[in-house]
Amino acid sequence: DIAVVAKVGCPEQLHLPPEIVPDGLDTFGWQPRPSLSGDENAMDLALLLARSSRCRGGSMGCLLARPDGNVIACSTNSPITETDAKRPSSDLHAEVNAIGRCARRGIPTEGITAYIT
Repeated sequence: DIAVVAKVGCPEQLHLPPEIVPDGLDTFGWQPRPSLSGDENAMDLALLLARSSRCRGGSMGCLLARPDGNVIACSTNSPITETDAKRPSSDLHAEVNAIGRCARRGIPTEGITAYIT
């Protein structure tokens, strides 16, 4: 299932600074498509990010974007602890990881839109 939550405003277009993508996540060459809305491009990117998940219980992706379309964080679900398992079964949600990335970098999340697969 796909959900758009914390809806504030539809960005006209999405901008993903390269430094926002954490090591280990692959955007598979994603570029915003002019034929899609900002929301549609955001969900397209969230679905691509989910492919980088290492968790057995499902591949989830999340990105957080400001109303102007600038992406401030992106993440996938991830193991709660480091494990030797190739695909661990317990995980931390993608949206929790994305918000945590903002918190660690001192980036406020008020007024953002979360795109979560």
